[in-house]
Amino acid sequence: MLTRDQLLKMLVGLRKVNDIDLVDVDEVLRVSCRESDRKTVRSMAAAIDSIYGSFDYTKSPEFESKLQGKSNAVREMQLRLLNSEKRADALRRLADAITSVLHGDDAYQLVARNQHHHLDELRTLAMSISE
Repeated sequence: MLTRDQLLKMLVGLRKVNDIDLVDVDEVLRVSCRESDRKTVRSMAAAIDSIYGSFDYTKSPEFESKLQGKSNAVREMQLRLLNSEKRADALRRLADAITSVLHGDDAYQLVARNQHHHLDELRTLAMSISE
């Protein structure tokens, strides 16, 4: 069976390739977790899917802090500088932060404040997994 960290990595990996719905297949979870943890793992997958689905780096505390106290012109410039490469980098950082959510708070700087409850839920669920 996978550890909590390994399960997080697996779920994030599935979401990155748009296959998060594979957690609904018992055969996939049979090799990943105990039967008693399957419902929890599916809830973790739903939380990760919600985080990814609503991710917008421009609404992250990290990005907002860069703009705090700046003029409108600087704000507009920062938004224009966010090209697809930088947005893709933010998504990669999000994946790393989610997989390490049990060991740090980096994800909270990348996810919009109104989505932090999903991170809290993910942490709680992951901690409840049997190891």
